[in-house]
Amino acid sequence: MARSPSSTRSIRRARSPPPPLPNEVEILANADRDGEALAAAKNRVDQLDAEPADWQRYADLLLTTGNPAEAATWYRRIISADGANGGSWGSWLQYGGALDQAGRWPEARDALEKAVARGPAQPLALNYLGFAQVEHGDDIPASIRLLERASRLDPANASITDSLGWAYHLAGDTARALPLLERAGQGDPANAEIGDHLGDAYWTVGRQYEARYAWRAALLTAEPSDTARLTAKIANGLRRKLVADSFSYGGAGSHGFRGEGDADGGNERNAARTWPAQGEACATPLRHPDESQDPE
Repeated sequence: MARSPSSTRSIRRARSPPPPLPNEVEILANADRDGEALAAAKNRVDQLDAEPADWQRYADLLLTTGNPAEAATWYRRIISADGANGGSWGSWLQYGGALDQAGRWPEARDALEKAVARGPAQPLALNYLGFAQVEHGDDIPASIRLLERASRLDPANASITDSLGWAYHLAGDTARALPLLERAGQGDPANAEIGDHLGDAYWTVGRQYEARYAWRAALLTAEPSDTARLTAKIANGLRRKLVADSFSYGGAGSHGFRGEGDADGGNERNAARTWPAQGEACATPLRHPDESQDPE
């Protein structure tokens, strides 16, 4: 809510695939000509006959090119256009995820709670809300319950398994977290975020050699923005840092570890967990989705 390019990839899985992109936008987006693709998509949404599918494309492009605040505006427009239905769980999930990435957590939490209310059996919605709350330090026991529900619904999803393991770790129960993080790593060995989390858990229980091995493996596929942080962990290990008294779970005190190179940045990492990449079908797993789920 854990994040392989995790930022933009998961929430877009929460929608049904839109109709084929107009040729111009599709060609430009596939050629990584983001600026031109955005201009073409913006031109389309400015037309009087623009439809929600056009807004969806434009919002997705805004999100993947680093403008979540503007993307949130268009996702909200899609919800408003849904009239009496009030928006699907997938629409609220996209809207909440964009708000979260834009740093507007209180509004994001409200939207994500609406996504869960509309899709109580949707692992993607449960996972995003649970993981985001953990990252923001909100009601950790309740967050863990959301992630446990997501895991029961989709036990084979490596991203969800990682989210649950990471939540246990942050709550101070690393012994319970470690088998889950190891299983997640086996299920998605190229996922840098999972490797990063696994390394932290190994270090916490004193398995420093394995921790550095996990971080080095994560470094191979990490986003450029994460390389300095991982490199610092490999060199310096982790320093003990109190996460928060409120992170207690099951009576255990909550002490987490943060690397010398770690910074807050939870919004970006959570986004990564939950957003599907441009052009991915919603039904495929992402940084926490359920590959079999399609929004209504």
